[in-house]
Amino acid sequence: DASKPQQQQQQQPPKQQQQQQQHAKKQPQHERKPPQKESFVESYLGHLPEKKQRPMELQSALHPAVVALGLRYAAGAVDGSNERCVEMLRAFKSAVKDYACPPSVAVGRDLDKTVVAMFDYLTRSRPHAVSMGAAVKHLRGVVSRFDPGISEDDAKAVFADAVDAYVREKIVLPGRLIGDFGAAKIRRGDVVATYGCGGDAVEAVFRRAASSNISFSVVVVDGASPALSPKKNDSKRRLVALLHALGVATTYVHLRAVNFALARVDALFLGADAVFSNGSAQADAGTAALAMAANDNSVPVLFCAESYKFHASVRLDALASNELVPFFRGGSSSNEASSSPVPPSYLHLRFDLTPPRFITAIITEHGLIPPTSSAVLVRELEAAAVAPQPPSPSPSSSA
Repeated sequence: DASKPQQQQQQQPPKQQQQQQQHAKKQPQHERKPPQKESFVESYLGHLPEKKQRPMELQSALHPAVVALGLRYAAGAVDGSNERCVEMLRAFKSAVKDYACPPSVAVGRDLDKTVVAMFDYLTRSRPHAVSMGAAVKHLRGVVSRFDPGISEDDAKAVFADAVDAYVREKIVLPGRLIGDFGAAKIRRGDVVATYGCGGDAVEAVFRRAASSNISFSVVVVDGASPALSPKKNDSKRRLVALLHALGVATTYVHLRAVNFALARVDALFLGADAVFSNGSAQADAGTAALAMAANDNSVPVLFCAESYKFHASVRLDALASNELVPFFRGGSSSNEASSSPVPPSYLHLRFDLTPPRFITAIITEHGLIPPTSSAVLVRELEAAAVAPQPPSPSPSSSA
């Protein structure tokens, strides 16, 4: 009798085997697997466009100049808010020059669709800048005012004149005025600083100050961001070469040593890709950190931006709208092609956002304004844009 319990224990399966068998019986066949936890990029940055390491799809229906520009956008060969806008307008001008309106279709209506199609393709190549959106909005307004009976040749001429006038009145002339206003804030013996390549407006300030025989020196702060394109790194080196050619003493420091450099800086001039109605400024990644450091050292922070870069929206952080670019090793080296990418999970934000409390003033072609007045300038620009304008010439008037 004593041997029976031992035999029963030996005949029973192990405890783990029993639990597995019971679990298999209870588990239904249609049961789903537990969802995997999303990564940080998917959770917080999944809405941002990521730079694709593959060529753009060619669009045979578009003009070759627009297709070529889209490929250059995707490759990072065209950078900077002003440069991207000017190149886009030049491509549009070339495309409209060879444009042929279909029969029995109004020129204005079909040309508007053509402009939208070209802009959409460039946006798919790389998200458009605020300056590009403002330019396209202006051109579509010009096209919408075409007389219904306008000829195709007259429409092309009006469009080309509108492109030339926009570049001259919104980019070239404002840059000169910003240079005059900014140079007036540089006194003899001052030490001013800028970040990265500065931008066209900041270069105009330094050119104007140097031509006025003002003795000053410049500290160029380099974030050496591996996400910057080779074009952007070339621009930084070009800025240093430009200052050297102008006879301006230049110091080149890294962003990590900015506190040491700001100890002797009198003013900080920064470029902006966009300025929003709440006074925040969007610029290359690292600009906000430099502006905050300057604010802690009681250094005035002056952003230089043309008025066509002002936008009516409100931005509170850099995650609402930005671009994701892959992180590269050795991005600051002279040979960008040899830079080896780290795993694709490492991404970098292309832009950051400087809050208005760290901005002393914004230099525009209308003068110096506080960041709190950005909404007023946006409202005035929108009111001027919707003001009645003379219609485009009709065939009879052009004759």
